Amino acid sequence: MNANSVVKQFAPAMRSNPQLRDKMLELFEREATQLLELGQHPQIPALFAYFQADLELPAGRYPYLYLAQEYVEGQNLLQELAEKQSFDEAEVRTILADLLLILDLIHSRGVIHRDIKPENIMQRQSDGNSNGPGFRYVINGLRVVCVFSR
Repeated sequence: MNANSVVKQFAPAMRSNPQLRDKMLELFEREATQLLELGQHPQIPALFAYFQADLELPAGRYPYLYLAQEYVEGQNLLQELAEKQSFDEAEVRTILADLLLILDLIHSRGVIHRDIKPENIMQRQSDGNSNGPGFRYVINGLRVVCVFSR
C-alpha cells in the first residue's frame, strides 16, 4: 500500500444487548462492503481493509470495529469557510458541481449518505494527480443509512 492511510476505530456502546450488537455488526459489514465498492471512485477515500477485533472480558465480548482508509490530506469545508469567511458564486458552483456528481453516483447505487456535513467534505491538497481531472472535493465519513433497490 503506497497511499497514506488512517485507521478508524469504532467501539460500539451496544455491548450489553446481544441482538443490538449483532445488528450493529451486520450494519458495519454492509457499510464496509459499500465503501469497498464506492471507494473505487476518486471522490471517495479508498477503503483498504476492515476488520473486527474482540476484547474478551469476564462480563462478555466487546467488539471493536476498524476501517483502514485512504488518508485525505487537506481542509474540510468547515475549515475552509472559517478561513475565507465566505465563498463567491464561482466557488459555490464548483463545490456543488463536485458534490452533486458523487452524490448522484452514490444514490444510483442505492446508497444514501446519512452524514453529509461540512466536516465530511474535504478539499484535497492539490498535488497534481489527487482526484483526477476536475475533482477538488471528496466526500469523507460515508455512513450508509440504507441500501435500497430500484
